[in-house]
Amino acid sequence: MEKKFTTGIVVGSLIGASTAMLMDNMDKKTMKSMKKRVSSMQSMLHPQNK
Repeated sequence: MEKKFTTGIVVGSLIGASTAMLMDNMDKKTMKSMKKRVSSMQSMLHPQNK
């Protein structure tokens, strides 16, 4: 349970950092790759959502 909690914090801060990065440079290419990365991360975390 503790491990899951830590993973949630790590993923949350990762998404927060990438969002801040996106705000800094609203590059269309960057946004596209970030969306892809986030969705692939989410499918990794929730395989049943495929």
